Amino acid sequence: VFYVVGTESGLQFVGRLLDSQVGEGLQIGRLGGRLVTAIEVEDLRIQVNDDVYAVGHLYLDWSPLALFSSEVRIKQLTADSVTVAIAGTAEPAEKDF
Repeated sequence: VFYVVGTESGLQFVGRLLDSQVGEGLQIGRLGGRLVTAIEVEDLRIQVNDDVYAVGHLYLDWSPLALFSSEVRIKQLTADSVTVAIAGTAEPAEKDF
């Protein structure tokens, strides 16, 4: 268990597991960090039907132990280069959140 939540190699394992379960709908360029502290994702792309959501860099600093008390506790969440392409629109809408 410590390997999965406490090491960067464990995070890489979880990323590969997600990729194998979700398939082409999820693409992750690079994962860094540890599940128990902060996670960094480079080049995240999620496709739902014909809609595409892309993030150049995502940083999540959270408290996963809060899940045991039915809470999601996020200390910091940042996303750079966010692109949303909704099917049927002429151009992707780009916004920094």
